[in-house]
Amino acid sequence: MRKHFILLILFISLGISSSAQERIFHAGLLGGVSFSQVLNDGLSHYSKLGFYGGGFISTEFSDLWSGEIGFTYVMKGSKENFSDNVSYDGYKMTLGYIDFPFIAKVSFQKFDVEFGLAIGILVNSNEENWYQDPAYSSAQFEAFDFSGIIGVNYSFTDTWGLNLRSENSIIPIRYPTDNVYHPPLYGQRNIILTLAVRYFIR
Repeated sequence: MRKHFILLILFISLGISSSAQERIFHAGLLGGVSFSQVLNDGLSHYSKLGFYGGGFISTEFSDLWSGEIGFTYVMKGSKENFSDNVSYDGYKMTLGYIDFPFIAKVSFQKFDVEFGLAIGILVNSNEENWYQDPAYSSAQFEAFDFSGIIGVNYSFTDTWGLNLRSENSIIPIRYPTDNVYHPPLYGQRNIILTLAVRYFIR
């Protein structure tokens, strides 16, 4: 299922490029870090640090508007701090996604304000604490994460730039069970910030 979904995304991307062959496309790479938390997990703060990186293709529609599609690996999840709970048990949730962001951008000189959607495919997940409680693995995560995106880019040069992006799940990544507490109507959702260096391949 996930392989078919990846092929579908690539097919759509190729279709977009082939239908606008006269348009100039720019490819690039990005790499950085993610700061994440999970809504309704009983914790708080962007305390889970992870890797964030991949590639993108962008094109200009006008002097003001541009668009971008990407292919990134991003680590999400949450981690318990001493301040989150009186009884600290070292809880940590680690989720790895392959994200396909679809972005629209508005340019203001060296700054771009961006907004869009991302479709994430869960490729690995793990929960642990000091006591290795099996209850943490009883609730299954959803295979896909659909997120809203807002962010800003700053261009140092025509080749190098910096990106700050916020990405929040639109639908739950996991629904309530008897062993994992969260409100029954909302479930758990990813909330992440990413900071990345961008490089355009000229």
